[in-house]
Amino acid sequence: MKILLIGSSGLVGKNIIKFFPINILIYAMYNKNKPSIKKRNIKFKKLNLISNNEIKNFTSFDFDGIIDCGWLGVYGSLRNDQIQKKNEIYTNNLIELINKILKKNKIKFLISFGSQAEYGIKQIPTSETSKLRPQTLYGKEKVKKMKNLEKYCKLKNIRFVWFRMFSCYGDFELEDWLIP
Repeated sequence: MKILLIGSSGLVGKNIIKFFPINILIYAMYNKNKPSIKKRNIKFKKLNLISNNEIKNFTSFDFDGIIDCGWLGVYGSLRNDQIQKKNEIYTNNLIELINKILKKNKIKFLISFGSQAEYGIKQIPTSETSKLRPQTLYGKEKVKKMKNLEKYCKLKNIRFVWFRMFSCYGDFELEDWLIP
């Protein structure tokens, strides 16, 4: 199996690489810094999904599925910053990239990641059936991304999984976060 992993230099992406079995080939895309993880089943390549030029020059197509961990502005101080709007460009370019791949190969699944911010601030326990009421620009952009990808994948007959993560921490976390 061959997986295209987008956002391999972030907390979630690095941990996915760390735990993926060796019999799965991972094409790990990163935006800024190449992860220093060394495993024989990983091929790293720089890819900035904000740049249309990088999508046009993308030449790898043989993937069974895509895992998308990319996002701009995850810090709490950026939750209402205009950088969140760049994630709309990112999502549109992700769809353009998938369209390019689909011309040569069938993709079976797309896994992407949401956030607890999609629910807004809750005083009661939250479940997957809770209403989405994002209060930050970050949460609102995550909901837009989920809806756009869900609609697109349904149209293209691609299995879509949206993981909503809550307060993740652990290996590869930034040093100035709560529990590095």
